[in-house]
Amino acid sequence: MFGYIRPRAEELRVKENELYKAVYCGLCRTMRKRISFAAALSLNYDYVFLALLRAEVSGEVFKLCQKRCPLHPIKPRNCAGAKTDSPALNFVGKVHLALTYEKLNDDLRDPDTGAIKKCVFRLYRLLIRKSIKKQKKRDPEFSEILEAVTDSFFRLTDLEKEGCKDPDELAHTCGAALERTCAVGLEGSAKRALSACGACMGRLIYLLDAWDDLARDAQKGCYNPYLARYGTLEAARSHAEEIDGVLSLYAEELDRDVALVTHPGRYAPICENIVKLGIPAAIRRATVKHTVSNERESA
Repeated sequence: MFGYIRPRAEELRVKENELYKAVYCGLCRTMRKRISFAAALSLNYDYVFLALLRAEVSGEVFKLCQKRCPLHPIKPRNCAGAKTDSPALNFVGKVHLALTYEKLNDDLRDPDTGAIKKCVFRLYRLLIRKSIKKQKKRDPEFSEILEAVTDSFFRLTDLEKEGCKDPDELAHTCGAALERTCAVGLEGSAKRALSACGACMGRLIYLLDAWDDLARDAQKGCYNPYLARYGTLEAARSHAEEIDGVLSLYAEELDRDVALVTHPGRYAPICENIVKLGIPAAIRRATVKHTVSNERESA
């Protein structure tokens, strides 16, 4: 994921912020100990949201304890799932491993990636590939997660190579990846609820990332669905209000889907903060960046 699915930390209560950080620490520890030390290096806070949703639908209660880590060796920090195996953290760790591999493949296909970066990415991909092989041998669920991710991303790559001019088609393809992935191992209403969350989250992340990277992609000559649709950076920016509106609608849809999973659950306050405050703030930052640039250019 790309750093958009985060809360407004200043709006969280102290105990909620501590729990949020503890789940991240627990996820990092789970990755290093049980799934892939290499993949843990690229972990970000977006995955905490998925861990909270998985824990909510399964009724899991995160147990916190004090642990030191390589980055914070002096002062122990709260860590979730360190003493007992956490199904939610294990699951999200496997999702991160699969998505990391696809993200590396995408970065290596990017013509903007320099020669030195490509060498680093290739070495990193070798480590991730080894972790994937080990995980596939010992965990059938991971094979299902990997298949769900790779099937949709193959289709997404084909659409981008074809120069697809429909951002919604690309977004729905990305949404299909998370729709299948988020619900692996679930049944009934829990599966339907997380499938809906995953589908909407995937669509939103794809379009928001494209909108955020618009100027960079235009400068470097990289594919971007908004450039493909509107032709130029200036033309795409002239539709800022429309694009912002579509992103806001997806954010509202995700808010409704998440409410069905979390309300009135244990992790509802953190999840509500993310979808009601954090994601809209990320959308505003991307839109303001383009509107300010337009004002400067027209001045």
